[in-house]
Amino acid sequence: MSVQQSDSAAVLARLRDVIKNDPILSGFLSAAITGTSHAARAPQAAPQAAPQAAPQRTKTGRPGAERSADGVLVCGKKEVMSVFANVDGNCTVKGYGARSAKCFGEFFLGLDDGPEDRAQSSAINAAISALTGPDGFRMGLEHTRAALAVPSDPPKKTEDVSTDMLAGVAAELFGIPDGELITAGKTGLHTLDHGVCPGDCAPLSGYIFRPEPDEMITRYGPIPGHLLLEQTKTLIARARAAASKPAGILTQVPFDTSPPAQDDLLCRALVGVMMGLLPTADGNFVAAYDELHGSADFITARDAIMALGDGVDFDGARAVPAGPVCAAMQESPQPEAVWRTAAKDHFIGDTNPVAVKAGDMIIVSIENATREDLSAGIQDVSAIFGGDRSATPQPLHGCPGFAVSMGLLYGAVTAMLQDAAARQG
Repeated sequence: MSVQQSDSAAVLARLRDVIKNDPILSGFLSAAITGTSHAARAPQAAPQAAPQAAPQRTKTGRPGAERSADGVLVCGKKEVMSVFANVDGNCTVKGYGARSAKCFGEFFLGLDDGPEDRAQSSAINAAISALTGPDGFRMGLEHTRAALAVPSDPPKKTEDVSTDMLAGVAAELFGIPDGELITAGKTGLHTLDHGVCPGDCAPLSGYIFRPEPDEMITRYGPIPGHLLLEQTKTLIARARAAASKPAGILTQVPFDTSPPAQDDLLCRALVGVMMGLLPTADGNFVAAYDELHGSADFITARDAIMALGDGVDFDGARAVPAGPVCAAMQESPQPEAVWRTAAKDHFIGDTNPVAVKAGDMIIVSIENATREDLSAGIQDVSAIFGGDRSATPQPLHGCPGFAVSMGLLYGAVTAMLQDAAARQG
């Protein structure tokens, strides 16, 4: 198993030395990182396709696959899920590994199927998969209520509630933020002396997962990764020294199953999992609730939740937000697109197949796939999570937190609806 050490400490030392006596540069860095966080949340422009003769069109009007200026753009639901399943080994995720190496080091998300991937990912993926929809609902409900309970003038925007809610969820799952080395909040680095969670995860996610991150994300997105890694390593080192378990139910699993010699790898995996989970939950919660709040369904949903009373639970409540939440996610999924690299020459698509050459970037348009289903009246958001791991064939890098994430969204939206009703009444 690869356990090469990350170089985040050296990178941070160089950055700290540069900004130590330059407050102007420090302020610029903070503004740049904050702007990167906002940019990572913003929709990315759709790649422009090269002309192609009579391609087969999806229900969104896009072909199942087509040549773009930067590689191959995959839009059809069938084709998207085929790329995720990767039955024939046509694609590789090693590009993710190359990018994460520049942020906080490589971990299992940048590995293709094989013994090393399974050795690194099995324990933590099993722990994530064990978290259920009701688990997520309870966390979303409790931590959103806690965020809303803090007085705010003016009232918090949905994205502010999301930040506070996800800080609570992350602390429960990972023991991060701990309030000292990593604080709760949005991204904003001033002296590089502590990380910020969940905010620091957004630039990382944008840098690694976006097919074509813009200049701001490319330049500044990796920096928070170095900081999160070093502070996470300190937290784990403290737990080892005290012979005690670290906080966070998902942190405890790899801590218990990995020897201390692999703590650098353990910490890379933890930062990587947070980077995958938190921005996805943030983007979809904010988009889904704001869409619902501005729609004709809002009053109906609010009143239906209130009719369930204070003891609302997952089974009783999920039917209320599920329809509008899933529809909003399908219309504006977060992320809108991810990418793979062609591992060998092959074709994508059944009708008018597109020739793919080894080394091509394959841009997977999640947005087109989910909108295709939405237009057909099919409620399916699994493409947002890289596919459904319960399906056959199983997508290698499908998110093991699909169930808990959807429960989390339903719980958070339920709490927002309850709060809206209380303020209305």
